[in-house]
Amino acid sequence: MADVGSKVRGHAWFVYPDQGSPGALTRDNPFGVEELGDETAAPGVEVFWAIDDTAGGIRNVARGRSYLALTAALEPPRVGAGWTVEPARLDESFEINQRGRRWVRLVRVLDRRETPLGTVLDCEFETDWT
Repeated sequence: MADVGSKVRGHAWFVYPDQGSPGALTRDNPFGVEELGDETAAPGVEVFWAIDDTAGGIRNVARGRSYLALTAALEPPRVGAGWTVEPARLDESFEINQRGRRWVRLVRVLDRRETPLGTVLDCEFETDWT
């Protein structure tokens, strides 16, 4: 990661297919918008990134495609049927690095806030996804 990227801030949420829902939407994104590459904007979401096996430093576990979504507001992002949202549990080492092509990393946790869903991290990330 030699290039310096842009910074983005938001409340970090983990979004994943609800295995209890028949036909969980594992092939669609949970926000009901067309994806442009690996990130795009959705109502109430500043940015989101697909979590795959290149991601390190995330303690949430789910089967199927999952996402890290950042919201400006403390409320969780709205998701479609077949998806679940919970606070993201990130280590200082959180990073997605797609073999030098695209990357995002946690710079710092700015605050922790309690919500009905648990403790949500207010984070700053550096990314080359602009």
